[in-house]
Amino acid sequence: LRLIPRAGPAPLAAAAFMAVALVTPFAQRSLTLAMGEGLPARGDWSNAPAVIGDWIDAPFIATTRELHQIAHVGPYDILISRSRVTELVPPQDFGIDVRTGRPVISEPASLARMFDCRPDGLLVTSPHWWEVEGHADRLVPLIAARGYDMTIRQAGAVLAVRWQGAPGAAECQTLAPAVSAGD
Repeated sequence: LRLIPRAGPAPLAAAAFMAVALVTPFAQRSLTLAMGEGLPARGDWSNAPAVIGDWIDAPFIATTRELHQIAHVGPYDILISRSRVTELVPPQDFGIDVRTGRPVISEPASLARMFDCRPDGLLVTSPHWWEVEGHADRLVPLIAARGYDMTIRQAGAVLAVRWQGAPGAAECQTLAPAVSAGD
């Protein structure tokens, strides 16, 4: 006569999995994120129109936060985002993001082409992207090498970079329509 039923491998495996899941930091962090807590701050862009001010009339607008841009500022011409480029099919600079209908770039050569083809423009981003992630170290030399004037405005989670200069002789016809000269 057997008083305790014999457990098969499935309940034993489930119990072992639950024990491991409860003590590992990965599982705890996943559960916290699943509950909507501990998400990284994205910043409040409601002050973006005030930061940008009269620069909103720039003939070309680039951004690194497409949804914040659309929600708080308005349309843009190009998105700068390595992660969005990897989501394109095929994943290539100047490909069109089907969600927004706008081209996406990330590579230094593409950024240089953007500045060559658009000597008058505005970048709307975050101080974190510009300063902490080090993109200022990459973009300021590109802007300066073209002899463009550059001004920065910043407040809270919004940083705007305005560049202006004389048009160069770049061959911009091969770029995406939103970036090509003369449109």
